[in-house]
Amino acid sequence: MIAVLMLISISGILAYLFTRKDATNTVYVGKGKANVEETFVKPPKLTPDENNIYQKDVKIKNTGENPCFIRVFLDFSDSKVKQNSWISNQEGSEKPNVNDAS
Repeated sequence: MIAVLMLISISGILAYLFTRKDATNTVYVGKGKANVEETFVKPPKLTPDENNIYQKDVKIKNTGENPCFIRVFLDFSDSKVKQNSWISNQEGSEKPNVNDAS
């Protein structure tokens, strides 16, 4: 019985060693690059008791050699600013409010 188990074990090891193949996987790293362009005119004086609204146009463009996804994080000074903000994409579709842009 022990001889049979040893024979099965040895044949399994030999089968693994002789049927194994090495593979070469080649991975290339792309060159991702993005430009951020912000256009806005800051008002001369901001007062806390008024509705201080001004337009800020932020554009992000992939200028690298490869196509890529660009993730953006929007941070607002307070909830009023967030409520009065909207975003649009290059196709022209708009999200009326940043809260809806999930």
